[in-house]
Amino acid sequence: MAVQVKGVNFTKADNPVSTNVLPMGEWGGKVRVQMDTYVCDATEVVDSTIAMGKLPVGARFLEAILYHGALGTSVTLALGDAEDPDRYLTAADCAAAGVKQTRDADLVPGSAGPYEVVGKSNTAGGADDQDLILTVAGATLTTAILIALITIYTQE
Repeated sequence: MAVQVKGVNFTKADNPVSTNVLPMGEWGGKVRVQMDTYVCDATEVVDSTIAMGKLPVGARFLEAILYHGALGTSVTLALGDAEDPDRYLTAADCAAAGVKQTRDADLVPGSAGPYEVVGKSNTAGGADDQDLILTVAGATLTTAILIALITIYTQE
């Protein structure tokens, strides 16, 4: 079968010149995983934050999976970073136990592309990497409840 058209990155890879360099981790990048857990102790009031991952320089966020027990009536969690506290997940209802699966909103078709940490100019305070942070809203978390976060990203 003859190829009639090519995807954007396929076209760039097919003709590798300096004017069409593929972004890091977008073609042949390695998929990486970070996993972390946290057990609540009821000191996590509204606006408390829990650092649960770290995107290194050049990483492209692909997805996060948040597992949690029943965290309490009216409790919501957001997942983001220092620059945008709900970049990846906005006010997810966590009153009942559940699983939240999120993908970077920038990955939707027709957008400019996925979020990428490319260096100090893109992180708060000039850091080399970007912490992934859960932010508590709605109410104080219930004690002795497990939260687990799996972060999936690509990096070359």
